[in-house]
Amino acid sequence: AVTDSEVPAGPPLQVSVEAASSTQLRITWQPPDRTLWNGDILGYVIGFRHLGSAEESFNYTRVSMTGDVSGDFRLSGMDKYTQYQVVVQAFNTRGEGPQSPVVIAQTLEDAPGGPPREVQCSALTAHNLQVGWLPPSPHLAHGIIQGYRLIHEPADDDETSESAARESKAMTSTNTVLHGLVPAANYSIQVLAFTRAGDGVPSKPIVCSTDEAAPEPPERVKAVVRSSKSAVLSWTPPRRANGRIVKYTVHVRQVGDRVPVVKGTVPASQLHYDVQDLSHEHSYEAWVTASTKVGPGRQSRTVPLSPSPGASVSAGIVSWGRSLVLPHRTNVTLACLVVGAPPPAVEWRHADVRLDPQPQPGQGGQGEHHLLLANLQRTAEGNYSCHASNAAGSDAIVYSLQVQVPPTAPLLLTTTTTVDTVQLQWKQGDNGGAAVRGFVLAFRRELGEWEEAALDRRASTHLLSNLHCGTRYQFTLTAFNKIGSGAASALRTATTKGGKPAAAPQSQFLLVNATAATLHLPAWQDNDCPILYFVVEYQADGDDWVL
Repeated sequence: AVTDSEVPAGPPLQVSVEAASSTQLRITWQPPDRTLWNGDILGYVIGFRHLGSAEESFNYTRVSMTGDVSGDFRLSGMDKYTQYQVVVQAFNTRGEGPQSPVVIAQTLEDAPGGPPREVQCSALTAHNLQVGWLPPSPHLAHGIIQGYRLIHEPADDDETSESAARESKAMTSTNTVLHGLVPAANYSIQVLAFTRAGDGVPSKPIVCSTDEAAPEPPERVKAVVRSSKSAVLSWTPPRRANGRIVKYTVHVRQVGDRVPVVKGTVPASQLHYDVQDLSHEHSYEAWVTASTKVGPGRQSRTVPLSPSPGASVSAGIVSWGRSLVLPHRTNVTLACLVVGAPPPAVEWRHADVRLDPQPQPGQGGQGEHHLLLANLQRTAEGNYSCHASNAAGSDAIVYSLQVQVPPTAPLLLTTTTTVDTVQLQWKQGDNGGAAVRGFVLAFRRELGEWEEAALDRRASTHLLSNLHCGTRYQFTLTAFNKIGSGAASALRTATTKGGKPAAAPQSQFLLVNATAATLHLPAWQDNDCPILYFVVEYQADGDDWVL
């Protein structure tokens, strides 16, 4: 006999559960035996809980549907790579029937949701760093960790550019040694874990330094004759100091001798040395070595050094011209230390145009003709040359000046949208003469509060997710380098897809019998925006509405 005065007497049949993704389980089933319905089936209750949590009660989700069709439902928002127990019950107007047998299923693996922990590094030598870490927190592993990827790149300003080498190394252990690094250099290091589903979240960058080593030789050396008994030896620092230069050592000897007649030291801040008590009857040669705390490096090239045989000495410039890259709004002094007899005439030029007025000789001596450039702006960029001449000869040096400023505004575009994402892309213009260190994306719901997201300096696209559907958003993007943040891009807007729910036809939504009205809520169209809740009002004919 069929009665509608009892709950269903049998459970749903052929319950099957399979992973649909790392956060979804798909449950399918058949209705209970028709003879056990005890009335019309109005829907099903799906219960789920973590496997192994016997004390944990089931979480229940109600699904409204008739008993004439097979069941198919997806549970969303599940924990990744986690086993669940799932049961299904049918219900009618009297309540829920018995549970189906427990079915166990596991969500799929995903990329790790957290970085490796406690990343540490230390220098082994001038060329090697040791790096160690702990695995990600177990609840963030999201699968079986297959290995780790270590990413390192130079962290020093003079090493970093948009094209700086960023190297990646994969391994299965939680420690490694990096080889072939530059001495006394800073390296930015990140580590990420990966599963079969992909790479996880990289750790925050840490900076580690290699040990110092002996320096390379001074890059350029020259000898400038001062008189019949003296000369000035001048040099530029090593191309790679391999640490902090603590001193320079000058060696001078007669050609053919093995023992230097002069061996002097000067502090790292001094790049020239006065050689006295020479004889114009002899020929000399000289070289320079630089030292760090590790010790002296290789000697520079050897240069000839011969005093003037007479009273007249050709104009010579002890200082070196070089390329300078400096921040804007700073000051710089371009050195031009001149020797010669009679005293040379000195002239400064900018891009081959004579500067007016000319700088006056410095207080340190008649030979100092230094040029001060104050409050640098980009308009000051270019070549500056110092020219010295007298009756015996002439000399000149050239400085090339580049002034660094904040980057210009990126060109920002919104390309595609979904119900909860907006795809952005951009092109960076002038980097201001210094490597872009990153971007800051500012965004908000229209008339809402601004939020910010930091983006990698290599990025040119970004998918902004977890947005509200059917909502208008505003965006700006700013680039920054070591000088500072540049101007923001033009304001861009985009609207995520979706709209208000659409009412279902009454024939699909409302099922009425003598004692009950069943509302089939899934029949409403969500218009691409998830339905958050329903408000149900009813009234007896002629009465007030009841909420």
